[in-house]
Amino acid sequence: MGIKDLIDQLAEKRAESRISPEESDPRVRAGVEALVRNAKVAVDEIGQQYKDSVMGHVVLVAVSGPSSKEFADMSAAKLNTLAVDFKYIEKVLIENLITRKAGERYGQNEHFLLLDEFNRLRIEYKFVLLPAPKVERYNDGVYEAPLAQAVSTLIKNNYQTSLFSAVTRRLIGQLALEKEFVGKFLPVVLYNYEGPVDAKMLPAPTLELEVSGKVTEKAVKTAMNEVRAKLVGNKQTDPDMGLIEGEESNEQ
Repeated sequence: MGIKDLIDQLAEKRAESRISPEESDPRVRAGVEALVRNAKVAVDEIGQQYKDSVMGHVVLVAVSGPSSKEFADMSAAKLNTLAVDFKYIEKVLIENLITRKAGERYGQNEHFLLLDEFNRLRIEYKFVLLPAPKVERYNDGVYEAPLAQAVSTLIKNNYQTSLFSAVTRRLIGQLALEKEFVGKFLPVVLYNYEGPVDAKMLPAPTLELEVSGKVTEKAVKTAMNEVRAKLVGNKQTDPDMGLIEGEESNEQ
């Protein structure tokens, strides 16, 4: 089943889930309540099926360097791509620890807080298995290190890029669903990229860039045209390629 069919089904089930049983004839109210319950379950199931299926349409552009976010934001604004922070979950974990009054340096208290954050993470992102991060040795650059540095080291030591890839996959799926994307190619610019991606979670990037200094619209369009050329073979005879299908880019 294609992603357009899934979006159509989702619209139907969402409409059914919003039916008010209280407004129905009392003689059929029980049936209407069952219809609404089943529709709500179907919304979640179809949504997840869509998120998994849309990954087959994703085209990754992996951008590293101090100006990577600026590149991703400009690409999203000018070319309607998706922009996703590859290290989003690291940022969230650090912010949550700070909110929970973690100290400036990583110690036992911070580690217990982080373990609790990972429990929350497993539930929020519906991970079947997410092993708790371990500190192997007291001299491995975690304990007594600045908080952000310690969290970054723990993630790298325990998961390499698998955690980043898993969360990125979920973010892409959610953003695509919000856009109700049904095209052929879904370009996603990953910024703050530190690869490689986990191949079990994400497709390999079509293009990898390191960006520093001022980002110009021309440079962004040049890079994305290179991606288009790789996808269709000949960017001059490209039949239908807006960067998100159905939308034309403003090539100059």
